[in-house]
Amino acid sequence: SIGDAGVRAIAEALESNVSLQVLALTECNIASQGANYLGRALMENETLHRLNLASNRIGVDGLRAILGGIQHSKAVLALNVSSNEIYISKKSDLWDLLASSSIQELSFRHNKIDDDVIIEFLYSLREEC
Repeated sequence: SIGDAGVRAIAEALESNVSLQVLALTECNIASQGANYLGRALMENETLHRLNLASNRIGVDGLRAILGGIQHSKAVLALNVSSNEIYISKKSDLWDLLASSSIQELSFRHNKIDDDVIIEFLYSLREEC
């Protein structure tokens, strides 16, 4: 598997990429450190529109890094972070990052988010409209 070390090399290439629009790194054993590398790369990249990180282990900290990069570049429109050991049990800054990002399509399946948190997030989206 690619792991954090491998994704670091991918992230370095992504920083100067001018053509890649879709990147799928599913089941690559990427943890929060690898997500940090990707988040920094996304700050520089303006061409990547779809990022699929399903079935890794980025966790909440990794998601925060990815969303920070996306928020900065505004290029990524679709993000899949399904099955990534993301546990959210209370209101989080992640919702603010999501709401202010360019993301139009989000897949968050098979993570653990308390019902109250989801309801609060949906209400915040409604207020944005």
